[in-house]
Amino acid sequence: MKNKFCVIINPKAGKGKTARKIPILKEYLGTLNGHQFDLFYSEYSTHAIKLAESHVKEYDAVIAMGGDGTINEVLNGVVGCGRVMGIIPEGRGNDFARVINFHEDIKETIDKIIRFQTETIDVGKIDGRYFMNGVGIGFDGFVNQRNFNRKVIKGPSSYYLSLLECLVLWKPMRMQITVDDREIPADAVFLTAIGNGKYCGGGLNLNPYAEINDGLLDLCVVNNISKTKIVRNLKRLKDGTVDSLDEVQIIKGKKIILTSRGKMPGHYDGELYFPESDQINLEVVEKAIEIIY
Repeated sequence: MKNKFCVIINPKAGKGKTARKIPILKEYLGTLNGHQFDLFYSEYSTHAIKLAESHVKEYDAVIAMGGDGTINEVLNGVVGCGRVMGIIPEGRGNDFARVINFHEDIKETIDKIIRFQTETIDVGKIDGRYFMNGVGIGFDGFVNQRNFNRKVIKGPSSYYLSLLECLVLWKPMRMQITVDDREIPADAVFLTAIGNGKYCGGGLNLNPYAEINDGLLDLCVVNNISKTKIVRNLKRLKDGTVDSLDEVQIIKGKKIILTSRGKMPGHYDGELYFPESDQINLEVVEKAIEIIY
């Protein structure tokens, strides 16, 4: 079966890496017969949402080419429209790509898209906006904000450097956490990571039990931990054993509420997030989007 694909490209994703891959994409698409790929370019923040909303009904699938932030915007333009979504991962972190086992190989990815094998998955929602992969509030959000402004070093190395810098600067937060109406003990919260997928920060595995089709969000809470212990256990952030630490809890639930009187720096799918109130509401939206895998 021949399909029509709308490809929404963010040339600025990956600090320009995506723009450099566009000629490779065009060259390979030129060798294909039958399938229709139309390319559209995101020019500013939220533009990919508008492009997806404008074109979603004209195509069999809408494809996001860029990083996790581009995927997030396309998701918010497509979800609820009954159309399929796909990705061409070319960002700095590519955490959702890890979840569905997509790699930064244009030809391999296009071949997967053409095969058109799909699965219906859950997404999350934070204060009215959908997210595909995950949310970080607290230290994780603080690191993402600092990493966002880093110009030279890229990828996981950039995130680790930002993480080490922020260890010096960050102070734990007083926070109230509720999961499905159950209060979670938390008096000096270092980090909260909410995952639909397992990964954040370019491959850190803070929610190793997360599944994108289980109807639940996973919440990793790091509470009352010393910075020295964080440094000694950095490898556990990567290898999926972070919950072996006494200061770490991982809880599954459908609705999560975070409340704090202080500032709660955050991100969703790697995009900077500045809450407008002292309460953040998150929930899972089950079987919300059909994706190509």
